[in-house]
Amino acid sequence: MVGHNDEQEALSKLPPRTQQAYYLNREQGMTYGKVAEQLGTSIKTVEVQIARALSILRHELVSFMH
Repeated sequence: MVGHNDEQEALSKLPPRTQQAYYLNREQGMTYGKVAEQLGTSIKTVEVQIARALSILRHELVSFMH
Protein backbone atom coordinates (compact mmCIF):
# COMPACT_ATOMS: atom_id res chain seq x y z
CA MET A 1 0.00 0.00 0.00
CA VAL A 2 1.24 3.50 -0.84
CA GLY A 3 1.45 5.88 2.10
CA HIS A 4 1.54 9.63 2.48
CA ASN A 5 5.35 9.59 2.81
CA ASP A 6 5.64 7.69 -0.47
CA GLU A 7 3.47 10.30 -2.15
CA GLN A 8 5.55 13.14 -0.70
CA GLU A 9 8.77 11.47 -1.85
CA ALA A 10 7.37 11.07 -5.36
CA LEU A 11 6.21 14.72 -5.38
CA SER A 12 9.70 15.85 -4.36
CA LYS A 13 11.06 14.39 -7.61
CA LEU A 14 8.97 16.77 -9.73
CA PRO A 15 10.55 19.94 -11.15
CA PRO A 16 9.79 22.96 -8.91
CA ARG A 17 7.33 24.67 -11.31
CA THR A 18 5.53 21.38 -11.87
CA GLN A 19 5.30 20.89 -8.08
CA GLN A 20 3.80 24.38 -7.76
CA ALA A 21 1.24 23.77 -10.50
CA TYR A 22 0.30 20.39 -9.04
CA TYR A 23 -0.03 21.77 -5.51
CA LEU A 24 -2.15 24.75 -6.55
CA ASN A 25 -4.44 22.61 -8.71
CA ARG A 26 -4.73 19.38 -6.76
CA GLU A 27 -4.20 20.51 -3.17
CA GLN A 28 -5.63 24.04 -3.27
CA GLY A 29 -8.37 23.29 -5.81
CA MET A 30 -7.44 26.12 -8.17
CA THR A 31 -8.53 25.91 -11.80
CA TYR A 32 -5.90 25.73 -14.55
CA GLY A 33 -6.73 29.35 -15.36
CA LYS A 34 -6.14 30.49 -11.78
CA VAL A 35 -2.94 28.43 -11.55
CA ALA A 36 -1.69 30.00 -14.79
CA GLU A 37 -2.48 33.47 -13.45
CA GLN A 38 -0.75 32.73 -10.13
CA LEU A 39 2.38 31.36 -11.85
CA GLY A 40 2.43 33.95 -14.63
CA THR A 41 2.21 31.37 -17.40
CA SER A 42 -0.30 30.09 -19.95
CA ILE A 43 -3.12 27.65 -19.30
CA LYS A 44 -1.56 25.29 -21.83
CA THR A 45 1.69 25.27 -19.84
CA VAL A 46 -0.25 24.41 -16.69
CA GLU A 47 -2.05 21.59 -18.55
CA VAL A 48 1.32 20.17 -19.65
CA GLN A 49 2.80 20.50 -16.16
CA ILE A 50 -0.16 18.73 -14.52
CA ALA A 51 -0.08 15.94 -17.11
CA ARG A 52 3.67 15.55 -16.55
CA ALA A 53 3.18 15.50 -12.78
CA LEU A 54 0.50 12.83 -12.96
CA SER A 55 2.60 10.70 -15.30
CA ILE A 56 5.65 10.91 -13.03
CA LEU A 57 3.60 10.27 -9.91
CA ARG A 58 1.93 7.22 -11.46
CA HIS A 59 5.31 5.81 -12.44
CA GLU A 60 6.89 6.54 -9.05
CA LEU A 61 3.98 5.26 -6.98
CA VAL A 62 3.73 2.04 -8.98
CA SER A 63 7.40 1.40 -8.21
CA PHE A 64 6.69 1.88 -4.47
CA MET A 65 4.03 -0.84 -4.67
CA HIS A 66 6.41 -3.46 -6.09
